[in-house]
Order: sequence, then C-alpha cells, then structure tokens
Amino acid sequence: MGGIYFLIAESEIVYAGQSNTICRRLLQHRKAQLPFSHYWCFGGIPQEFLEYVELFYIHTLELPLNNKYPPLCEPVRSLVNAHKKRQLQYANKHG
Repeated sequence: MGGIYFLIAESEIVYAGQSNTICRRLLQHRKAQLPFSHYWCFGGIPQEFLEYVELFYIHTLELPLNNKYPPLCEPVRSLVNAHKKRQLQYANKHG
C-alpha cells in the first residue's frame, strides 16, 4: 500500500506525489532542496489506484512544482473534467 503526499510552502500546496515509502521520498525532496516548509499525507491506497489518485490531484490543483503533467487516462479524465465543471460533490461533515 502506498500514499499520496503534498508539499506545502507556507500555506500553499506546491507539489503532489505518490510513494510506497513516503518518508524516504520526502527526504529525497529535502535533499533536492525543493522549497517546502511542511507536508501532509494520507496512506492506505492500494497500489492499483495510487497513480490515479496522484493524477487527479496533479491535474485538479495545478501545482507549481509539478512541472510534468502525466497524461490522463480514464476514469481519471472524467473525474478531473467533472471537478473543473463543479459537478463533483464532496462530503462535508462537521460535528
């Protein structure tokens, strides 16, 4: 199982990535001197979905440090298009 991580510079997300070893990947980014002050991540994503989730975030957030935008595949293309048209509904539970 892998996870998705976001690099954050001050209060802005600047990069999204995926890895099976997030801690090791974060250290690589630090050594490469990518400009970030902190990160946020979530895991438990099955390997066969990991790339799809990463693609969704890269294409919907349009992050400045993700200078390579991998081509979209179905079903990710449909989700990105729905997001951009504001047709996706996200759960918002408070309390």
